[in-house]
Amino acid sequence: MQAWDFKAGENFVLNMHEALENCDKFIAVLSAEYMEKVYCQAEWTAAFTKDPSGEKGLFIPIRIEEIKPEGLFAPIIYIDLFGVDKEEAEKRLMQINETDIARNKPGFPGTKKAKFPGQLPLNNIPYSKNIHFIGRKEILNELKNSLKPGENNPYSFVLCGMGAVGKTQITLAYALNNGYLYSQGKYKKAMKELEKTLKIQEKVLGSDDLHTALTYNNIAGIYHEIGEYDKAQEWYGKALKVYIKQLGADHLKTAMTYSNIAGVYYCKKEYDKALKWNKEALTIRLRVLGLNHPETAISYNNIASIKFFWIIYPCNK
Repeated sequence: MQAWDFKAGENFVLNMHEALENCDKFIAVLSAEYMEKVYCQAEWTAAFTKDPSGEKGLFIPIRIEEIKPEGLFAPIIYIDLFGVDKEEAEKRLMQINETDIARNKPGFPGTKKAKFPGQLPLNNIPYSKNIHFIGRKEILNELKNSLKPGENNPYSFVLCGMGAVGKTQITLAYALNNGYLYSQGKYKKAMKELEKTLKIQEKVLGSDDLHTALTYNNIAGIYHEIGEYDKAQEWYGKALKVYIKQLGADHLKTAMTYSNIAGVYYCKKEYDKALKWNKEALTIRLRVLGLNHPETAISYNNIASIKFFWIIYPCNK
């Protein structure tokens, strides 16, 4: 580990080279920042080549943020530390050297442990849910409608009433049941930043530039995440046109966009269209990467999932 084993004045690149050559296992930390760092990308790709099939268990991803592993990470089983407390995280890390993994035990009813980074719900409320609290649906619905995230809604709401009528319990019930809604505000902030970026890119680079296409793709991803699937399709379509024009119909970025569009149709339960777009992605990946590549495996897995749900929902054929 750099903080313990690398000393001031030493050559960082040489140290990393020796560490990668001599380490027994390599741990990839699945977080947004880690995936974006150039040096981290160089490190994990070098480590991945030592055990690309995963048979030796040398390459171990550990997820610490709410991100979905993609690309080469997608088919690899990872240790998930996001949303668990410190004690559970330590137990899961011990699995690195274990072959027989014990089943998790449920928590004792009514207990509340200190939150480990990333554990949901993301709040600092010092109380657990009151299992005896019932009713008050009209008041709770009014609170939800008045306080849901949005620019036109108030930041505070006052509950008035005599002592011991349940104001605190109503507030607690609302906070514990609806806190997740406020995480959605991050998408609005991200969209505003992407819109600023896109305005500059289209003016300076043009609408057919690959950097602009990436922003198209990111905007589509946000719409996809929040369930606005028609808008997601529109923006994925813009990215696809650029990739085909600049990179060609057989490029992996083109295949990735085909797969993204298929994912939108999958969410809309339009399985025939999802299957069509996933087959387009598979065709490219077979031609460029070959049969035994992880990304090709992802396409096969996607197609299998579509066919499975197509059987369950035959009306969507």
